[in-house]
Amino acid sequence: MPILLFRIFLVSLALAASTAHGLEANWIKLDTGMEFAEFEASADTTGDKVKISVLRVNPRDFELKLFTTSDLGGESMTAKEWAKKFKLLAVTNAGMYQEDGKTSVGFMKSKGRILNSRIAKAYKTMLALEPKNKYDRDFEIIDMECEKDNTTINRYKTVIQNIRMISCNQENVWTPQTNSWSVAALGMDKSGNILFLMSVTPLSVHDFIKIILQLPLKIHVAMYLEGGKQASLYINAGGREIQRAGKSGININTSDAFWPIPNVLGLVKKK
Repeated sequence: MPILLFRIFLVSLALAASTAHGLEANWIKLDTGMEFAEFEASADTTGDKVKISVLRVNPRDFELKLFTTSDLGGESMTAKEWAKKFKLLAVTNAGMYQEDGKTSVGFMKSKGRILNSRIAKAYKTMLALEPKNKYDRDFEIIDMECEKDNTTINRYKTVIQNIRMISCNQENVWTPQTNSWSVAALGMDKSGNILFLMSVTPLSVHDFIKIILQLPLKIHVAMYLEGGKQASLYINAGGREIQRAGKSGININTSDAFWPIPNVLGLVKKK
């Protein structure tokens, strides 16, 4: 085969592979430093078509904040209600919570106040916000296996522990499973951007991670936030309102309404 034809053939293969993994999605600019896209892919376990919603945010332009019922005093609200009350541009889960309906399952510190002092050894990622030192990054997801001394979390006023999804070596750390549900996650790409990640279509977490590793996100690390009907992603920016409410794997035809949640991550624009 002539060299030119061979190169065209390779390009065609690459384009075909991109289409197969849904890599052709277009980014929608919502604001400077904020864009949204949806990628179509197939779940390995079931073969079902799924859509992964991604909000990519530059932390130089926006600040991620923790809002909790324990900290503020009040009742759980839906993602949309949290956004409306605090004028947030985007809202997602801050993590899973205990049977009391408000306490985080992992370590949580909000503006220096300890809301849950227990560090869950199995979870292995920490979201760090509000640095005490101006030289530290405003947004950091720390892999506790890479930083075993945990000194970084002491340099931040707000810290949230959640379950790790991707290892230091960019490997999927969840074993294959048959159970499926909607998934909300938070990631950081190799440029330090914030990634809000959501699949409304129920799928296994292993499949979810495999898909986001294949997407053109240059994802570096990710943490599991919530699953099922509690999983939430709400965006109101750039003249667009985007609502992604989770469903359980038992009944995928449940209402599209958001479920009230006690702890959320909210996005505000820096002044």
